[in-house]
Amino acid sequence: MYTLSCNDTPQLTFFAITKNASSAIVHNLQLNDRHRVLDMYWHTTDENQHPSLFHLSEFQKQLLAKDRFCVVQHPYDRFASAWRYLHRDYARKSNELEFKSELDFAQWLVDHIKAITETSSCGAFFAPQWYWAKHCNIVLNKSSLDNDYEELMTKYFGEADYSLRKVNVSKQITTRLTDKHKLLVQEFWHDDFEYLGFEY
Repeated sequence: MYTLSCNDTPQLTFFAITKNASSAIVHNLQLNDRHRVLDMYWHTTDENQHPSLFHLSEFQKQLLAKDRFCVVQHPYDRFASAWRYLHRDYARKSNELEFKSELDFAQWLVDHIKAITETSSCGAFFAPQWYWAKHCNIVLNKSSLDNDYEELMTKYFGEADYSLRKVNVSKQITTRLTDKHKLLVQEFWHDDFEYLGFEY
């Protein structure tokens, strides 16, 4: 979570949702922080690098801006991105997990994310997007992020370089998900479908 200030006045707070272009946005914010377009304050905790409002102290909450934004995407696409991220990580670092096919790994990921709670640091990584978005009055969709992000930042901080460099790009596998996988994603991330308006 990052609060962006101008002239010592908080203007925007960015709630960074995992696997939703957070790295690209943070990179851009750091760039504009160095160029003195804005000042950036990072809210974090020992337990969680992607905190929601629940994790902050009362003092940290006082530092948040009134206007808060986040980025969301369709849960199937986010699942595919998480799948690719973990597949790459485990393929490189672990000899314990062997999968006969990509869908075997997808099944493992479904079982994995269902087994952890959103109160833990890992659980927050896989929490529904609504876990963060419920605290934001500005919700951007990843499908139109480049233009929407530039318009938002220009409105609050004026003209600058708000182009997003692609970071941690994940190859999409959405078309390879079976109906069974989609049903499990619908169950685990039910709040995203219900409250963010994504179609099943």
